[in-house]
This record gives sequence, C-alpha cells and structure tokens, in this order.
Amino acid sequence: MSGKLRGQNCGISRLHLIAMSIRLQQWLAVLLLSCWHPLLFASEKANRLANSWSMLLESWVVTVEEGAVSRVDYAAAQEDSVDLKQWLAACAQVSESAFNQWSVPQRQAFLINLYNAAMIQKILQRYPDIDSV
Repeated sequence: MSGKLRGQNCGISRLHLIAMSIRLQQWLAVLLLSCWHPLLFASEKANRLANSWSMLLESWVVTVEEGAVSRVDYAAAQEDSVDLKQWLAACAQVSESAFNQWSVPQRQAFLINLYNAAMIQKILQRYPDIDSV
C-alpha cells in the first residue's frame, strides 16, 4: 500500500498543502500573540500608571533654594485631590497576577509611588492643620 501512495495522487494537491500550512502558521501566530498580549497590556498599564503619577507630581512639586530642595505644594495637591483619588482607585484595580507579570523595576516603582500617594492623601486629610505625619 505504501508503494501505491507514493506513486499515485492522493487527492491533495501541493497547492492545497501549502495553503493548509499557511493557515496553520497563521493560527499559531494568533495563539502566540494571545498568550503574550496580557503581558504587553500589563506592562503598558504599569507604564501608564507611572506616567500619570509623574504628571500629578509635576503639578505639585516645587523646587526651592535654587533647585537644591524640592517640596510638595500641598495646597495644589488638595485642589487636585480628585485626581489623586482616581489614581489610587486605578492602582487598586491592578490584580495580583497582573502585578506579578510586571518587571521588578516596574513593581518597585509602583509600590514606591503607591506609598507616596497614600502619604500625600493622608496629609491632605488634615491639611493645612498638620505639623507631622
């Protein structure tokens, strides 16, 4: 029977085999992209959170003493307290699995930024009548 298959047309043309091979490659590409997409999205979300935090800080941090010292302008931060609450709410939406997919520097930056934002929020709850945290 194997000799018969070798010498005869099995009903599948070479063109059909090539088309099937191309479809298989396309399906594999889709499968690979679907596996990597959450990682790309997770990293993108980490970057988006870091960028939005940086934008908030740009409007709140002032330099004094010829740029030698920087301070938070809590009055400006209080005016933007809704933005701060929204940023903290966005951070709360980060799942543990998404967090674990981020790079170590992204996780560290996220936690440091989250701590700083929580401290600013805590200060704003008592501002301007606050001497220390």
